[in-house]
Amino acid sequence: MGEFFHVGVKMPKGLDVMDFDRKIVMTGLKKASKIVQQQSKKLISSKGPSKAGEYPGRNTGRMRRHVRIKNSKRKDHLWSRVQVSTIEDSFFYPAVLNYCRKDGRLKPRKNFIETATTQNEKQIKEIIDSAMTEGIKIWRK
Repeated sequence: MGEFFHVGVKMPKGLDVMDFDRKIVMTGLKKASKIVQQQSKKLISSKGPSKAGEYPGRNTGRMRRHVRIKNSKRKDHLWSRVQVSTIEDSFFYPAVLNYCRKDGRLKPRKNFIETATTQNEKQIKEIIDSAMTEGIKIWRK
């Protein structure tokens, strides 16, 4: 899978997924994921090769373009995640960037998605909390 940030919703005690308006909650999750996606793309926008311990550099911009949001499609799931999707016509496995290669030719880089998440953690929690509160069907008129 590689690098990703997963926004999942743990249901409050006594409530089920069906007690929430899926459209409202998913809108909040997508909005939170969009913030992480934008910040992640900014972190990997520096041109040129990167050194060990830095964020990955940009040569062609393919990895930056493939930082995408994936949302749940099933009605009984509420999740959204930011991930580096696969790039067609090339071998690309982003976990190598975090954990390095066995032969030592590639040293580990910083996880840009994790950093983007921690930088915006307060804002993300507020968005998800308001979406969950607004999306409860039994409280709405």
